[in-house]
Amino acid sequence: MKILKISGCNLNSLRGAFTVDFESPPLRDAGLFAITGPTGAGKSTLLDAVTLALYGRAARYGAATNPENVMSRHCGECSAEVEFEIPSGRHRATWSLHRARKKPDGAVQAARRYVYDANGTVMADQVRTADECVEKLTGLDYDRFLRSVLLAQGEFARFLKARDDERAALLESLTGTEIYSALGALAFEEHARRQAEIEVTRQGLDSIVLLGEDERRTRENDAASVRDEHGRLSGELAILQAMVDRAARLETAKGAHAAAHARLEKARANHAAAASELARLQRHAETLPYAADLLRVEESDRCAEQADRDREQARAALDSATLEYTDALLTALESGERLIGIRTRTRDDLKLQEEKLRKELTEQQSWIDAHSQDEGLAGELPDIARAMEGLIALRRSEAEIRTRRCQRVIECEKLTASVDATAAQLTGLEAEHAGLVAETTRRRECLNGLLEGRPTAEWEADRESSEARLREIDAMLAAEDLRRRNAEALAMRTARCRQIEDELAKAQGAKKTAEAALAAALREAESASTALEEALLVANLAVHRSALREGVPCPLCGSREHPSAGQAEASAELEQAKARSVKARAAHHGAAKAAADGDKTVAVLASQAEAAQTAFEEIGRAIAAADESRRSAMDRAGLQEGADLEAARADAARHADGIRLRLKDLRAAEDSLRDQESLVRTKQDDVVARRARLAADRTNLDHLAADVVAAESTVQAAGHAVADAIARLAPRLEPFGVAVPDPDREDDLHKALSARAHAHRQTRQLRERLEKDILKARADLQNSENAIRDLETQMAPLRRERTSLDPSLVESRMAVVRRALPRDDSATWTTEHVTSARSNVDVAQARYQDRQETATKARADQAALTAALGTRLAGGSFASVSDLK
Repeated sequence: MKILKISGCNLNSLRGAFTVDFESPPLRDAGLFAITGPTGAGKSTLLDAVTLALYGRAARYGAATNPENVMSRHCGECSAEVEFEIPSGRHRATWSLHRARKKPDGAVQAARRYVYDANGTVMADQVRTADECVEKLTGLDYDRFLRSVLLAQGEFARFLKARDDERAALLESLTGTEIYSALGALAFEEHARRQAEIEVTRQGLDSIVLLGEDERRTRENDAASVRDEHGRLSGELAILQAMVDRAARLETAKGAHAAAHARLEKARANHAAAASELARLQRHAETLPYAADLLRVEESDRCAEQADRDREQARAALDSATLEYTDALLTALESGERLIGIRTRTRDDLKLQEEKLRKELTEQQSWIDAHSQDEGLAGELPDIARAMEGLIALRRSEAEIRTRRCQRVIECEKLTASVDATAAQLTGLEAEHAGLVAETTRRRECLNGLLEGRPTAEWEADRESSEARLREIDAMLAAEDLRRRNAEALAMRTARCRQIEDELAKAQGAKKTAEAALAAALREAESASTALEEALLVANLAVHRSALREGVPCPLCGSREHPSAGQAEASAELEQAKARSVKARAAHHGAAKAAADGDKTVAVLASQAEAAQTAFEEIGRAIAAADESRRSAMDRAGLQEGADLEAARADAARHADGIRLRLKDLRAAEDSLRDQESLVRTKQDDVVARRARLAADRTNLDHLAADVVAAESTVQAAGHAVADAIARLAPRLEPFGVAVPDPDREDDLHKALSARAHAHRQTRQLRERLEKDILKARADLQNSENAIRDLETQMAPLRRERTSLDPSLVESRMAVVRRALPRDDSATWTTEHVTSARSNVDVAQARYQDRQETATKARADQAALTAALGTRLAGGSFASVSDLK
């Protein structure tokens, strides 16, 4: 596979369209090149374009078959295309992806893939078929392609770590050496088959039993008999083969005879056909004197037939024109009758509509007379609305003022209660504060008693000192225990060293003994080997002597006489030499093993002795270090040599525990005092806050009382303003039969008056529109009656023409016409089509009469010519004109 061109658009950092053509310079002339550039330049994107076009996937996005992240940001579509060449030719693979409506914020749609051949023919147009097509063309699926052709960043290890069978299959596919694997398999199968044949042959050879002399002669005689019989049968077979050859030649001759006979029959048939054709041609030659007359007769026949056809066509045209005229007339009559019915119904509907409009006009006029008082309401309504708005504003202002006054009264009452409650709480808080101060004083005195005149830091120092002394004593006890264990180990190591030294001396003595035995065994083995070689030489010569034959030269001396050939010496000396050699080798082997075991034992014991000595020295150093550490610890603890460490540790532990308990009590007392002081401060803050709040509430209460007094005078002024507005509005509402509404009902009154004014205005407009509609309906009614009279006048002549038509034709065509007319009232009526159809009938009638006269004349001419030719034929070889034709 060879990649020829890479193209793409909007892939990762490569925005816009790009193309890399490997068939153009300088890439075409470069045997090897590298893809380089800074991070984000698009190096890996070129490789992604290759895998996207071929397999619809990119290595960096894993197994995703629709890698939308490969699309450049703020783009609505992207694509990749690769042109490649394989032995079968050039191909092109494409991949594309886009968002909905190709907008950057649209949803990602399914990817599209195509594979084309060199002619541009589509080989695959779906994702699955494209994968199968590419794998079939290149011989590589996606995983193999990544492990061989395109190793992505960090993926080279995948190829190296693949199993042997996977690498072998991949390399065979890449190098085209699959045939060698096939040859290897065939060679292995052939080898197995040949081995099986050899085994069968070997088993057959093993099963062969050598024959005796008598049986061999018998078998040879049988073989001679079989050879004679074979010769006789071969002669007979030759004779039979000759007979078979003659039979084959006979069959060939029969086939040739049959073919010749078939050709003869075909020739006879051709001869008969030729004779018949000759007779026909001779008969035809007799007609030549009458050819001109016969041509005139045939021409007259054709003219007569053409005239008949023209006449029939004219007749058909006349019938068609008549039928069209009938349909046009019936259509005009039927549509006219329907139109008359429609216009009659329209006239009746217009009469009913006029009566209905007059009745409705009477009703509207009665309503206007009944509500005459609302005649001027529309003009007064704006002034009434303004007055109502002023009244509503005054009432709303009065209500707000009264609400604020009530709120001030309520706030004043609440604040008074709050002041009383705050004063009571302040008294309780002051009492609680005094109790907390007394408790704080008591706890401080308790803490001073625990301190005993010393600060807490001194107690902490005593605790640390006692704990340090306790740790020193524990260290001395541990050092004493370690020294004791080291002394015991030193004694054990000393005893083990002595034991190893004794075992080493014994092993060295055994080693020397084994080395001496090994030297003796070696000498004995060498002697036995020499004796065995001499005995074997003698034995080999004895074998050669037994192989000598009288008259045959000796291979050593060339003599043909062998006086000692039959004298075979005894092999007792050879057997003795072999036994001695075996015994000597066994002794040498045992001695060598014993010497080796001795060396190992000496080496092991020497190593153990060295390790024991090293351990002995380490234990001694550890004991000395432990003694030094113990003396230093006793000096730090202030103890004399030989003091009772256990008793000293118990005293130090008791002292440390006492100090720890005292410190625990001190910390608890200090924590309690701090908590109590915090409570005192918190309570003091509460007392101060409550006092400040009480003073502020009393000040606010004085301000609220002044606001309540001011609100009373404002409420009275607002009440007077509302009363004046009601007095001004009442005279305006009285003519319309309504009074000033209660509060919160002003909108209802305004809506009611607006509805009354609107209803009066709508009714007057409706009366005017009804008067216009009545005038229009009266005019439409008159027009409808005039149209009906005009239509009846036009329909009268059509009805008279209908009486002149064939009744059966009219009846049959009426059903067709009615089906053809629309079922609704949309049909239009005109007589132009009837006039045109009547004209077509007249033309068709004239043409038919002309064709009828022409046909009659042509038939008369044809009869005259035929009679004249018949007269000439009388007494000749032709019986009639038909026979002549």
